Amino acid sequence: MRQPIHSSHLRAALAALAVILAAAIGMKAQSRYGPGHTWWDAGQGGYLPWDESYENADGQVTVFNKKGSVQTKDHPFFEPLGMNGRACVTCHQPANAMSVAAASLRERWRETDGRDLIFAAIDGSNCPGLPQQSAASHSLLLEKGLYRVALPWPPRSAGGDAIRPEFRIEVVHDPTGCNTSPVYGLSSARPPVSVYRRPRVAANLNQISPGREGLHFMADGREPSLESQAATAILIHEQADTRPADSSFAGSWNSKRNSTQRRVPISAPDSWTKRADPLSWGPRIWPAAGPSDSPARRNS
Repeated sequence: MRQPIHSSHLRAALAALAVILAAAIGMKAQSRYGPGHTWWDAGQGGYLPWDESYENADGQVTVFNKKGSVQTKDHPFFEPLGMNGRACVTCHQPANAMSVAAASLRERWRETDGRDLIFAAIDGSNCPGLPQQSAASHSLLLEKGLYRVALPWPPRSAGGDAIRPEFRIEVVHDPTGCNTSPVYGLSSARPPVSVYRRPRVAANLNQISPGREGLHFMADGREPSLESQAATAILIHEQADTRPADSSFAGSWNSKRNSTQRRVPISAPDSWTKRADPLSWGPRIWPAAGPSDSPARRNS
């Protein structure tokens, strides 16, 4: 004979089901885009999945490592190598296509009250001399995702010798006040020129071929190799005491060369959403000979 189902048992079963559904919804929410669940801190350890997708306001971004997941413990890209506690991943977040996004930075500012290492005065503010507790002092980073880069003026060679420039720089308009600052500006004891730019996407780097016939990964082409760029970034943005040897980053750059990111807009056709050869998503490199309409030929 079938036993009747008591209402108390039914309520308990429904309550248990509600708990399971709530847990499932919570897990789904944690997989969505947002610094609260996807932000990587320097030295936090763990694995970077081989294939990870993050949603954002424009659709979805996927980071794919063709050689599998990455153990981040003791990895030079994920561990702090300087004095300020940052690592490369601090400014090259997987959820932001291995760079940064202004929306994520604003959320990070709210969550940490502006105390996250990514807002360090050295480059995370409009100028180090401004009041660092004020969001207005970090407006270029919070609104545009731009970091300050102080380049020595006159420029210097790799050996540190001053290079005589063929032109002079005059400040016509200085909204941040940094280039006219008596401490950090062009009239200071060790004059730099402050420029502002977003961190380069640290992915698809197997498509980058340094040199005159290749595609420069720095806007001004000042770094001769990926290893050199990494060493300079550690020295400046992580504030290392001394410049690391370029050879220290072979493993770090091998991982970046094997990492690929792609963006899928919300309204993408089906062919965009299917997995493709990761190499097809990188920038195009013209061969040394190049077609007649290649950039190398047009500018020669």
